[in-house]
Amino acid sequence: MTVSTMTAAAATSFLALDDDWDVVVAALSSSSEHRLAARAQIRVRELADGFGALRGPMTDRKMDLIWDWSHVRDSSDAAVARMASLVRRMAARVAGAAR
Repeated sequence: MTVSTMTAAAATSFLALDDDWDVVVAALSSSSEHRLAARAQIRVRELADGFGALRGPMTDRKMDLIWDWSHVRDSSDAAVARMASLVRRMAARVAGAAR
């Protein structure tokens, strides 16, 4: 689901979570009921820093690193907070549009 196709239920579930790590897992985990679509996940995963900051153009190598769960799992607390903040902003736009 992209932000435009995120359901109101998904948005509500993300906004109901208080812990940043729980938001990140709910948005990115393959086992999550409301996992973000690939394009939205890439935007969030680019904020992770488990393998360091992945800057520059999108290459096959960068894409492989972005999709490696270790890059998310091993991120700093600051990176987890940035990822969760982006997910919450996406969810807030959807929740606001659903009203």
